[in-house]
Amino acid sequence: TPLLMFHGDSDSILPLEASEVVRAIAGTGDLHVMHGDDHLLVKSHDVMFSTTMEWLSTIKIWKVYKSIVSWYSF
Repeated sequence: TPLLMFHGDSDSILPLEASEVVRAIAGTGDLHVMHGDDHLLVKSHDVMFSTTMEWLSTIKIWKVYKSIVSWYSF
């Protein structure tokens, strides 16, 4: 199962290790540390969006979804 996570390195609610534990439990995953951002990740929107779109392009189910949507589009 694909897993993409973002974590602010200035998060005062959850330490970075919490996301590292989630990734370890999942057995896989991409963890991106957003430098200078906190728990809500309000400073990282643009980076997170572009990273997510790039990441999705590598996921097989996303490619299938996009082909189905384009097939149904008029």
